[in-house]
Amino acid sequence: MSSTRRKLHIGPLSLITYIAIISLAVLAVLTLTTANASNTLAQRQADATSQAYAEEVCAQTFVAHVDATLSASQATTSTELAQQVNAQLSSSLEAARAASSENVEATASVSGTTVSAQFSCEDGRTLNVELNIRSNRTYDITKWNMAAVVNNAEDDTLWSGASN
Repeated sequence: MSSTRRKLHIGPLSLITYIAIISLAVLAVLTLTTANASNTLAQRQADATSQAYAEEVCAQTFVAHVDATLSASQATTSTELAQQVNAQLSSSLEAARAASSENVEATASVSGTTVSAQFSCEDGRTLNVELNIRSNRTYDITKWNMAAVVNNAEDDTLWSGASN
């Protein structure tokens, strides 16, 4: 009997193994980069949503204080009502700022029978609110608008690898 032995060629098997290892390493790096980018984007969206809600809470608290001032007033004309709202403006702004856990900048003014207020956070978004005071101690909300300042400067690092 003659025994025939098959020779096992290690060359092609090693080459296939190396290609598989390199492919898996490239896929791992791509997965890590994508996960980091997704995490950064999700955090940015969470911060923006949190600040938008903080501005909304401040604005609604401010409008509630204006409403309370109008309800308690004995004035009969819209100009007199606006003057009473103007007298209580600083306390309404303080209550609005205190209503939020975020740092919200709040400003307000009265011009004629129109009460204008702005609420802004660090992200550059500003909530603009305008109320038109009526003579029957009510008001119309004429503006409730969220405006954003676009910031083109990127400060997030998606890739922290070596640069050439």
